[in-house]
Amino acid sequence: MKPDAGFIEEIDFFHFRKHDPPSVAREECFFQCLELIEKIPALRIEFSHDMLAAAAFMGLTRATQVLIDKHKLEPLYQPQINRREMEEVEYYQFRPNAIQAAIMGGYADVVKILTHSDMSLVIDEHGRTVEDYIQMHGCPIRPHYAKTILGIDVNEDEQHIKTVSDRIKYKDSGWNSTQSVPFSDTTCEFDVIDSDEEDLSFEDFLKDYYLPGRPVVLRNHISKAEVKSFSKRAWSQLRHFHPKSHHMVGGTAYPSLSMQESCSDTMSIAQIERDEHCNDLPKLHMMHAEHGKMFKEAYAMYGGDPLEGGFRKITEWFDFKASWQIFFGSDGSGATLHWHAAALNVLYVGVKEWHITPPLYRGHTGMTAQSTKKRIANEPYSIMCTQLPGDLIYIPDHWGHSTINHGFGIGVAAIIPHKYRPLPGLLDSD
Repeated sequence: MKPDAGFIEEIDFFHFRKHDPPSVAREECFFQCLELIEKIPALRIEFSHDMLAAAAFMGLTRATQVLIDKHKLEPLYQPQINRREMEEVEYYQFRPNAIQAAIMGGYADVVKILTHSDMSLVIDEHGRTVEDYIQMHGCPIRPHYAKTILGIDVNEDEQHIKTVSDRIKYKDSGWNSTQSVPFSDTTCEFDVIDSDEEDLSFEDFLKDYYLPGRPVVLRNHISKAEVKSFSKRAWSQLRHFHPKSHHMVGGTAYPSLSMQESCSDTMSIAQIERDEHCNDLPKLHMMHAEHGKMFKEAYAMYGGDPLEGGFRKITEWFDFKASWQIFFGSDGSGATLHWHAAALNVLYVGVKEWHITPPLYRGHTGMTAQSTKKRIANEPYSIMCTQLPGDLIYIPDHWGHSTINHGFGIGVAAIIPHKYRPLPGLLDSD
């Protein structure tokens, strides 16, 4: 959909768009579908609990209320699938119940409807309540809304936690690490697990992060050899990623997607590393991003397959199909606020500052990453985290996110399409 006017100067928050005419609004569209099901029996579509979960994840309060009151759908219903059924389908999409879906989206008002304001209601097989979910670090329903809408007190001081280990383990990349604006904050407002001390299994990922819809960082997850393969010395042996190689650049990743202009001239990686500015965009820090066509070169140590390295977690957590991206940018550059399907992001060089927003506040903007930070950093819905070299970060479905590089930075991301979800690792043995 075309963004609202003022896109370059404002944030286009998807959930709060004003639709004209009203008939195209998401809630109205949803109701039209429900009406068709009632009016046309020949469609042979039954009102299902999946519809309620879908309405909850989309934040559709009126549709949620109607599906509960009129169609008697159960907020805690969760389909079960046995191992034999799983083997008969191409993929298995793990489907949360409606209350879990509403929490994933950050929709406190929908949670209130689904639970009849009972925050002690147990909502999963682990005996956890709504309140348990809300009080987790990085919960999509932020403390302000937990208090004002659900009446749950969340200690915000505890939400601002320090990382398990704030050391930068891999500092000797050879690339320029100069920071024009000193940045040493290692705060992360969601969980950081040090891979040197603990492995995040599929079962724990599903239970503690996928189901509650929470982001997580795996610190020191990437091997020293893999991080070293992105050093300046290693890239000096490559062709496409040689420091003297030229690439399209702009003030953010994929400028056209945020209605910005690309630089009319290409720039070498060495120029980006030195934070040289484009003549067309003299005030902006330059960044380059591309899809993973050249992974054969970047991941030569694994025969071109990143899944053999630090990204192997994807194959443990997901029935894997993904879109790959590689990006590098100068000090101060970054990706402006945007959102898409769930993603895993590895940082190889530099320090990256993240500002993320739950699905309720997902959005796109044409502002720079620096301007976006000024707009959202102190808002009650925004969450901040610092990513260090060797970290893998998981951003759930539909979360908005904006990043800023501190020092020259190189990273790789894998975006997981919506239909591919974790394989069920907690099935019955039948």
